[in-house]
Order: sequence, then structure tokens, then C-alpha cells
Amino acid sequence: MTKTFAVLVTYNPDLEKLQAAINSILHQVDQLVVVDNGSGNIDMFDLAAENSVLEKLPDNMGIAYAQNVGIKFSIKHHADYVFLMDQDSIFAPDTVKTLLHHHQQLVTDGVSVGAIACAYRDTNSHQLNFIWRDTGSKVERLATDTSQRIEPVDFAISSGSLFHVPVFSAVGLMDSSLFIDLVDIEWGLRARSRGYSNFQVNECAMAHTIGDEKIKILGRSISVHTPIRDYYLIRNSVLLAKRKNMNPRWRKHLFVRSFLFFVIFSVFLNERKKRLYLMICGFRDGACNHAGRWSGR
Repeated sequence: MTKTFAVLVTYNPDLEKLQAAINSILHQVDQLVVVDNGSGNIDMFDLAAENSVLEKLPDNMGIAYAQNVGIKFSIKHHADYVFLMDQDSIFAPDTVKTLLHHHQQLVTDGVSVGAIACAYRDTNSHQLNFIWRDTGSKVERLATDTSQRIEPVDFAISSGSLFHVPVFSAVGLMDSSLFIDLVDIEWGLRARSRGYSNFQVNECAMAHTIGDEKIKILGRSISVHTPIRDYYLIRNSVLLAKRKNMNPRWRKHLFVRSFLFFVIFSVFLNERKKRLYLMICGFRDGACNHAGRWSGR
């Protein structure tokens, strides 16, 4: 019998939203593994379900590290599939079943599957997500094709992603040196470089929050995070672009993207001086191959 474990990473969660996220997935999996990243309020949360366990980390170790703790726990307890989720994602009742069906069909058709994930609707903008795909000449941002039940993507965001456990032996776990931001992009591109394909299933869409808010700049919607996230976004873009196994079109995209965000975040957003300082530090640390948690240097 196939066993699916859900791994949910928390960090100072809104407890009502966390409960809603758990309620949406608990009946869909065999085990829920909550990995808490040193939250100050997690002891106020009652994880009462029998098929759930809470793994507490002593400090904020980053999203990738926490995901790896949950993945390792799942493998140790003989899971066949791992489903990753965030603390504010809400899933349709048949999400995991639908993802499993498509994964198994792809494997039957001879496809080596990396990650397979559901589409999502941003709770800030209420819009269905865009996907990213290397078209052979450049990396393009494309609208989700709702006429297709499933479509290939270069990477899938981590929340709502399903993985067959053996893929972690072939591709590896999440890159904890990135701490946060671009972790899912890095894993997806690494999987593609090793012959695996990633997919998005459009017939099931989760409700998911990207950033703290959305703003419109030059006709394009931009997700806004707290200033420290600007550091990780810039630094990790530089780190990934420098890697030898990076697709040259993605390398160019990451460099261009980091410079565009540098301009946008330092000109149009609030706390501009703080964001500018953190992004300069991000460029510096990326150039010097400094990874891990921001040290405040």
C-alpha cells in the first residue's frame, strides 16, 4: 500500500491559518510531519491529530533545512511519497490523490518525474499562477494553460509539490545553504539537469500566499516581502547563476532578474535604504560565495 507523508514547515505562524492548512491536508495523507523553525508561538498550538507529529528545531534554520528534516523523517518511516506544504496553503479535497494519479501515469508512460505540483491561486491578487519554462532561446513567464490538465514546468513551487521518495537519492535533498528563496527553483533545475521532468497539474489549484502584498509596477504585478528577503533573493540569484551546472538561459535570467529587482525594490518600495543596503550585501555575498543564514555583516 502506498504511503504518503506531508511535510509542513512553520515559522511564527498565524495559528488559525495553520489549523486551516492542516485541516485541508490531514485526511489526504498517511502522516503529517510539522517541522517548526524555532517559532515563538508554536507551543500555543495543539497538534491533536493521531497521524501527525511535531519536530521542533531550536532556531530558525531556514526553509530548506526544515524541509530536509521532514523528508528524512518520512524516508525513515518508510514513506513512498513526500508532499511539501507551507503553513498558509489550503488544498482541495482530492489534491494528493490527483497528483498521485498523474505521477503514476507519467511513470507508466516512461517519464522520469522530479516534482509534480498543483497550480495555485494567490490570496493577495486572486490570480492563477504563472509558470516558467525554458523555450530553448530564453526563459519565459507563461500563463497557466487551464485547458491542459497537466503541463511541463522548469520548476514547481515547493508548497503543493509531490515527490516519489527514490528521486531524492538521484537528485538529492533541498539545498539548505540557500536558507530561503529560490530553493524550489534550484531543486527543480537540478532535477532537470539530471534527466528528470517537473510538472504542474492544473485541474487542482491550492490557495497560497506569495509575499506580504502585491504591487503594480510598469503594468506588472510584483510580490513584496520583508526587506531581509530581498537579501536572500539577490544573493541566491547570484549564487545559482554562478553554478557550473546551471542552464545558460537560466543563468542569464537570474542575473537580469536580480538587477531588475535591485532597481525596483530600491526605488519603488518602502524602507528603501534598508532594502538597498541588504541587496548590496546580497550581491557581495553571492559574489563571494557566502551562503547560509544572513549574519548581519
